[in-house]
Amino acid sequence: MSRRKPYRPRLVRVPITRGVVDSYAQDLHFPLMAAELGHFTTESFDKIGAALNVVWGALQFKPPKDPAVLIVIESGMRTMNECAQRGDGTGIWKLTPIELASVTAAANKAEEALPHLNGLDIRNAMHHLAQVRAETRRAA
Repeated sequence: MSRRKPYRPRLVRVPITRGVVDSYAQDLHFPLMAAELGHFTTESFDKIGAALNVVWGALQFKPPKDPAVLIVIESGMRTMNECAQRGDGTGIWKLTPIELASVTAAANKAEEALPHLNGLDIRNAMHHLAQVRAETRRAA
């Protein structure tokens, strides 16, 4: 018997496990909790920024059904950029209460979006961001 239906291979979907979601939640929420207590450092900033960038990059590969998710995450990323400019200029790394609310909302949306993503999308986003960083360092 021959197959009448043409063969169309499916792409492999690597699901996001609870451990990955927990890891991202820790990278997002622990530094934010420390910032609420007044202990915000460049390391905290880097952890939050990296996690938001990876999730945002993965959402570019697979856009969410609700476009508000991207808007909220981008808002948090812009807030982080303003904090970086202020921190680089003055040497004081601190999030104001309004900035903290914006970044917390972005962290919550990023955490909500993670289970709907694919492990390959996360990997591709990390790879793409590493390439962008390398190009930026070469240009500087």
